[in-house]
Amino acid sequence: MREITLTECKEHSSEESCWLVMHGKVYDVTEFLDDHPGGDEIILQAAGRDATDDFEDVGHSEAARRQLEPMLIGTYVDDGTGGKQRSKGSGESGGLAGAMRFLLPLLILIFAYLVRVATQGELAKASA
Repeated sequence: MREITLTECKEHSSEESCWLVMHGKVYDVTEFLDDHPGGDEIILQAAGRDATDDFEDVGHSEAARRQLEPMLIGTYVDDGTGGKQRSKGSGESGGLAGAMRFLLPLLILIFAYLVRVATQGELAKASA
């Protein structure tokens, strides 16, 4: 498998040639731009960068992950030019999505606890 640096990926960040780094692999997604359900602009914003966080924040399906396989062109190697970078404009929504990964399960647990406490209180009243 060919080794590709971030410097080389940055040279492929247009509609004519669009590469993404995800999970340590490099994908040429140029032919997929028109077919992407979210539109080509989303991919182009992450082009030439490590788009792992952007890809995961959206919650892509297993089918979407399988679609990437034929687009694989190499493995990412760090050349010291910046490593993981979020795409432009994704900082706030990515931060919110990351926080929700933690907060949503916590809120569910709190809700379940409150339902349990309320249910036990109702049972105690009914048996008295």
